[in-house]
Amino acid sequence: MANTVFNYIIINNADDGVVEKIKEIFKPKTESDNPFETTSTVQLVNALFDNIWPNGGSDYDRYWVENRCGAKWFNGCVSDYGDDGTITIHIDSAWDPIMGWVEKLAEVLSDIKPDVWIQNKFEDGGYTFAGVQLAARGYSSDEYINIEDWDVSKFLEGGDEYESYCNELSNMMDEEVDVYFEHLKNMENE
Repeated sequence: MANTVFNYIIINNADDGVVEKIKEIFKPKTESDNPFETTSTVQLVNALFDNIWPNGGSDYDRYWVENRCGAKWFNGCVSDYGDDGTITIHIDSAWDPIMGWVEKLAEVLSDIKPDVWIQNKFEDGGYTFAGVQLAARGYSSDEYINIEDWDVSKFLEGGDEYESYCNELSNMMDEEVDVYFEHLKNMENE
């Protein structure tokens, strides 16, 4: 059984065109299906990589998915379309975060709206690693937390140790956002 990695993705600066693309990517299999149901690897890959597997699961190539998306399988759903231009997605993946898929998502969405940017906080279910990623048009960065600095055995208890860990992940994401906006500022000044 693979360790599950939890990817908490937030799309920022979404407009109606971006929302429609996300609805297309996470489209339910039938009209009666719940729009917040889990979407599978094949559908998530086909939606971003120009329908490379027209025969669905029978075309699935594990190594191709690992090399381009980051994990051998992943599935997830949209959990919220915010009124503030954000879209929240939760995706579970096998063994690794889906950084390649998030980068491709940023590329596809930025063709619709160039100033879209995506945050991904990811953590292994066994707490062997965790980190953050930021992706936008022509930009991607990531940083991992040093898990050895934490007493993971206390995480399941909740409390201060886990709260501090979550705060460090959030601070790392805030730093990535600051670096990204500094990058944008420098690009404007060139």
